[in-house]
Amino acid sequence: MIVVVFPAQHVSAQGGPAKVVVSPAAVMAVEPTMRLTGTVRPRLRSLVATEVAGLVEELPVDVGDPVRKGDLLCKLRDVVRVAAHEEAVARREELAEICEERRALLSKAEFERKRIAGLFEGDRSTEKEMNDAAADCRAAERRVKQAERALMAQDAVIKVLEDNLRRTEIRAPFDGCIVSKQTEIGSWVDVGGTIVELVDLSVARARINVPESIVDHCTVGDPALVTVDALGEDFSARITRVSPDGDERARTFPIEIDIENPGGRIRAGMFVKAAVPAGKRQERLVVPKDAVVERGPVRMIFVVRDGDSGPAASPIPVTVVSEIEDKVAVEAPGLKDKDRVVVRGNEYMFGPSAVIIMPEEGAEPAKGGKEGGPETTAQVGATP
Repeated sequence: MIVVVFPAQHVSAQGGPAKVVVSPAAVMAVEPTMRLTGTVRPRLRSLVATEVAGLVEELPVDVGDPVRKGDLLCKLRDVVRVAAHEEAVARREELAEICEERRALLSKAEFERKRIAGLFEGDRSTEKEMNDAAADCRAAERRVKQAERALMAQDAVIKVLEDNLRRTEIRAPFDGCIVSKQTEIGSWVDVGGTIVELVDLSVARARINVPESIVDHCTVGDPALVTVDALGEDFSARITRVSPDGDERARTFPIEIDIENPGGRIRAGMFVKAAVPAGKRQERLVVPKDAVVERGPVRMIFVVRDGDSGPAASPIPVTVVSEIEDKVAVEAPGLKDKDRVVVRGNEYMFGPSAVIIMPEEGAEPAKGGKEGGPETTAQVGATP
């Protein structure tokens, strides 16, 4: 059995080798990125207005309330409109009865015309009687058409009244959240008057102004990493729109990045930082984002290499060149392809440290030894 003594300067602040999880660095073709600032906007914003004038009778929503498409936002007083609709329906029934009566008279006139025509052929009626019967039949046909047109016109009146009656109920045009109310119960609203302001944040839309020097590298579908400082979280997304119309004074072009936001945690107006493509694709060393730690103004990674005393992690300063979802492309002196970098357990590392490499699940050490005091022993091998 070989027993190794770790030097004191390689012992972590907890009194022994730090338990860490590592991941290999890899060479990938990536685009450099630039971090730019922007603001969150809702996917949809609507000033929901009324199409008819009236007195506000119900207003069942308040600021901050979530609503679904079709939910009632406001109800206007509709007594007069309901009465007008009922009157129009009654008038239609009357016209329908008149129409049926005139169709019956037309049927009678046609029967009489045919009877007189048969008699005329047998020389049992005069030509005047036949002509009168034909004229009565044509008049009956016109009276039926007049009644049918009146019935159609009344149907149109009813449709307009039904539509106006429906418009007294203002409903949500999409799923969203109420951000302001523009009226109250008892208020009068004119045609086009705003009832509420509604936003849809199921997808948060980050708007970023990109310098003209890199806008050509930003295309729809490109990945972008968005950081929402207020939440302390990063969100992987993609560029969804690139405007061809820029600000001629700032020489910037707005782009939009859509972020799925099912819980609504990302709110309109929040400040964001986005890493967007800023150059041509090149081969770079890529490490997990969790491998990079900040020590004051310096960013560094801890590279694990095997030594005489066992595995040890040494800090290397890095420059982040690109951010790709949960990885970053870095420039780091001495870092090579497939080098192991610490991705978990590096929070309290400041200098060279002895480490115990844990598997991803964190159950048993993959290599190393037991925690101890200022000097720690570890079993690293065996002799026959």
